[in-house]
Amino acid sequence: MKGEKLEVRSEKLEVRSEKLPEGWTIGLLKHFVTVHNGREIVKEVDKFSENAIRVFGSGGVFKYTDNYLYDGEAVLFGRKGTLGKPIYTEGKFWAVDTMYFLTFKKNLLAKYCYYMLSAFDWQPFITQTALPSVVASEIVAQKFPIPPLTSQLSLLTFLDRKCAEIDELAALQETMIEELKRYKQSLITETVTGKWKIENGKGKTGKWKVENGKLKDSGVELIGEIPERWEVRKIKTMATLKSGNNLTTNDFLEGEDGYPVYGGNGCRGYYSQYSNDGDFVLIGRQGALCGNINYAHGKFWATDHAVVCYPKCEFVLTWFGESLRAMNLNQYSLSSAQPGLSVDR
Repeated sequence: MKGEKLEVRSEKLEVRSEKLPEGWTIGLLKHFVTVHNGREIVKEVDKFSENAIRVFGSGGVFKYTDNYLYDGEAVLFGRKGTLGKPIYTEGKFWAVDTMYFLTFKKNLLAKYCYYMLSAFDWQPFITQTALPSVVASEIVAQKFPIPPLTSQLSLLTFLDRKCAEIDELAALQETMIEELKRYKQSLITETVTGKWKIENGKGKTGKWKVENGKLKDSGVELIGEIPERWEVRKIKTMATLKSGNNLTTNDFLEGEDGYPVYGGNGCRGYYSQYSNDGDFVLIGRQGALCGNINYAHGKFWATDHAVVCYPKCEFVLTWFGESLRAMNLNQYSLSSAQPGLSVDR
């Protein structure tokens, strides 16, 4: 096989290789696997039950049952739902009826097949219907390059090690992102509550340095002491808070013509009219992200999912907005099917 030009074609897939390593072959996947259909579970149990068995959907384990379809190594992939993302598992499991799972004959290792299918182009086999799906018989009828078992083991060792390193780096990056988000929020909170002093344009942790060096109790536990000349005031003494006016998506204009429409989480589209003209802080009023802070400038429309803050006194807009952000207004949402903020509250 070494140096030989190989060309494999099918109706939906074309695989070409100028060279394959010596000992590798091209074979139909169905010669190496058996396809099984998942089934709906009869009984759901708590995950901490003594005999709890994992139940796989297309997104992974999502519930538990007291029985199993298979015990051993298998590769699962979605028939409907999340498509093109194979799952490797071993031990006892159940797969629901929107899943297929493959068990293996000789000459192909389950974990190696998982990596093989992870590199497979699924797109040509996904139906273009209201509920996209794939057919397992079409997938396993495709030809794949199959290395000898010894090579599969070596490649598995390499891929497991490298993928673990990548996953570790990805997890570290996610942790760093979350830490940076927390630091950003802490920086904003400490600045607007007087616990961050600026010296020669640089921030430094500590109490604000004031001319007479005097501090006073703010009367608010979260804030603590503040510089003597600072005030603590209720929001209603600084701004009038009013919800915007309802619009449906059918009212929106195509493209970016017209005036921006702000909902609870920023700009949602554009409309032929505007309800406000100026610079305002907006608070998200409904949904999981209620309490969100955004800024709007110029002419815009605010929907009933946004609360517009109309100033009653003079203040720097972003200082007021970031003070509201530091309050974590989401904690004041009313618990219901659709969380929301009460302006009066």
